[in-house]
Amino acid sequence: MVFLFIVAGAIIAVLTGIAIYYHVLLRRQRQKEIELAADIARAQERARNSIRVLASAMLEGQVTYTEASIRISVLLSGAGLDETELADYSVFGQLAAATAHIPILDAWKALPKKEKRAYDVEREKLEAKYKDFIDPVASRLIARLSD
Repeated sequence: MVFLFIVAGAIIAVLTGIAIYYHVLLRRQRQKEIELAADIARAQERARNSIRVLASAMLEGQVTYTEASIRISVLLSGAGLDETELADYSVFGQLAAATAHIPILDAWKALPKKEKRAYDVEREKLEAKYKDFIDPVASRLIARLSD
């Protein structure tokens, strides 16, 4: 009879140890999930702040519509907006796609002045075409992200 109590006590001790082990694992997992959610929220807030700054700079003429559209279209994907909202701001992606063939960075620097001027004229025409669509969308986007 004593033997059964010893075995039962041992089984209870082992099961208690297992329960404690899994409890600790679960607590760690929950903590990691909380930290990950906080990291995601911080990244989304950084993206939203960058979008606000870019859109404001674009509307104030401090950065070209093309440059702002390229950057904003990328940042929107990390801003935590739903698909409907992203569709509302698709005009940035449209201008970015329309100007995607224009060389940038080192490829731009390597171009002769005549080609640069031709691309600038083309870019300015595309920006003028999209400006009436982008301006109100940019203003709404700034207001939306300022909430």
